[in-house]
Amino acid sequence: MAGVVNNSNGDVLHAAVEKISNSDPTKGEPEAARLGTMEATRHGHKNIILEGDFQKVIDELKNFPRRTDWRIHNILYVGSLRL
Repeated sequence: MAGVVNNSNGDVLHAAVEKISNSDPTKGEPEAARLGTMEATRHGHKNIILEGDFQKVIDELKNFPRRTDWRIHNILYVGSLRL
């Protein structure tokens, strides 16, 4: 899985990769969102626009703090990342 940080021109600024043992998009897609967000904040970026193609992750972020899918919610909000 990879998290990529681009600027507004689409240039790659930072990237991180992490091996995961599960290919389920319900777990992998929020993990990638988490990884990319953590990489951006690690480099001091404060205004972050998160883009993705898995609608369930987008819905979970838009509906916070209400949970739409507890599996996605727990990956995005439990632990070190608090979006």
